[in-house]
Amino acid sequence: MPTALNRRSLSSLAVTAAAAALLAGGATAANAVPAAGGATAQHRACHVHALSDGRGAEVCRTWTPHGDGTYYGTWQVDRADANVIAQGRFDGKVRNLGVQGSYSRVKDFVTRACDSSGKRCSSWA
Repeated sequence: MPTALNRRSLSSLAVTAAAAALLAGGATAANAVPAAGGATAQHRACHVHALSDGRGAEVCRTWTPHGDGTYYGTWQVDRADANVIAQGRFDGKVRNLGVQGSYSRVKDFVTRACDSSGKRCSSWA
């Protein structure tokens, strides 16, 4: 999805599409995704969210455009330190994330890590 930061990997198709788009006019990897044959490509990104005390969580997510400005995809919390929770913001609604899950028809999905009190959190990414 356009607001996601690609930290670990993208599909080879997305990398190829991004490189071609950058050469053709400056699009970013997150928004340059038409796949061959008119199909849409799935994107994947992982982000390590760090709190100020060094604890944190790593959240990976996928997203695929529906074609109407919304996305469907999945998330997976790959690692969370003790007393740290991962949160997701789905079109402005904040929820604690389980170990894994899915979403559909969402325009904006970002994640962060918070301490168990919810008072100290990393930035959204």
